[in-house]
Amino acid sequence: AALTVAAPFSWPEIVSSGPGTPKGDWLFCTINAECANGCCSAEQSTSDGRYKCTPGGTQCTGNLLSAGTLCTRDSDCANSCCSKQYSS
Repeated sequence: AALTVAAPFSWPEIVSSGPGTPKGDWLFCTINAECANGCCSAEQSTSDGRYKCTPGGTQCTGNLLSAGTLCTRDSDCANSCCSKQYSS
C-alpha cells in the first residue's frame, strides 16, 4: 500500500516568509519587533483580546506587563521598569 502524507495545518499567525521575516498586519505576535509595522498590541482585539501586529496602533507594548503588575525583571514590563517601589 502506498503511504500518503497529510499536508500540515496552515495557521496564518505562525506563517512567515522565512526566518526573521517580520509578520504582516493582524497576525498574532508577542513583541513589537516581530511585526513589520512595529506594533504588537491588543488594543483592537475586542473579540479575543489577543496580541496582533496592529497597523496604526498607539498601545504598542507587545505582550508585556502593564504598570502595577507583578514582574521578575525589567524586560517583562512595557515601561522597562520592574521594581519594589510601590510594593507594600
